[in-house]
Amino acid sequence: MQKRILNGKVYYVVKGDDIHIAVDMVVLAQNNSYDTAILVSGDGDFMPAVEAVQSFGKHVENAYFRTGHSWHLRQACDVSVLLDRDFIQKCILR
Repeated sequence: MQKRILNGKVYYVVKGDDIHIAVDMVVLAQNNSYDTAILVSGDGDFMPAVEAVQSFGKHVENAYFRTGHSWHLRQACDVSVLLDRDFIQKCILR
């Protein structure tokens, strides 16, 4: 978290979370810690990490929301799932 001050008010902003996720994905794939990574993001900046993980023979599944998703990221991943209302409803036990 990075501390910021605006108009005398202190607030914190998450910085660098995407790079930490990408590094963890690659390092853990290299260490053979998982078979499938599930990336919940639509950010196309994850493409190099996805490709690196796949180079270790791992699968990458992408869960994304309707807004702010990368077509290229979805195409690069082995599986892509839209997290919309219908999908969420199917996950809820009644």
